[in-house]
Amino acid sequence: MKNGNPWEFQEFIDLEKNTGRFKKQDLEFYRNIEILEKYFEHKPLVLFYEDLRKDTVAFAQRIADYMGATIDPEDIRLGKRHTSYNEKQLRAIYGVSKKINIRKHRDYKIGALNHIRRALVNPIKYGTLYLAPYLPEAWLRQEPLVRQEQIDHITELYAADWERLQAFAAANNPV
Repeated sequence: MKNGNPWEFQEFIDLEKNTGRFKKQDLEFYRNIEILEKYFEHKPLVLFYEDLRKDTVAFAQRIADYMGATIDPEDIRLGKRHTSYNEKQLRAIYGVSKKINIRKHRDYKIGALNHIRRALVNPIKYGTLYLAPYLPEAWLRQEPLVRQEQIDHITELYAADWERLQAFAAANNPV
């Protein structure tokens, strides 16, 4: 959504028909471990986003330890960079993207035309993102970006894969 794609969640990933832009197997992360194990002699380090959020320095130290490197925790910047947009901004940009093509892709073979298109579209895109926090809620999409039943379905469908990832990390990540 943040890039101006006007897709509904089921167009992005359709768990029933497997016809979305991403396929069901794209959410199966354990198979990536199997591929890494096939081509590399060392076990892959499995990291979880929750651990990054809980203790960024320990997370970075874990990567450094795995690589046999040293880090100075004082050199790690803990401030947020390139944060994502909030839900209100995403709902606003989604509404605009349904009416205007603001996607970031090259439509024209002539580079100058792409620059002109970007010069016309970017003020709309970034203006919407900037103004979104000030827009009345009534102007924005009211339904959630991803319905809870979709989240629950994904959680259920990939529970075994998640458990395998957790077990692999527990057995193979250096302590």
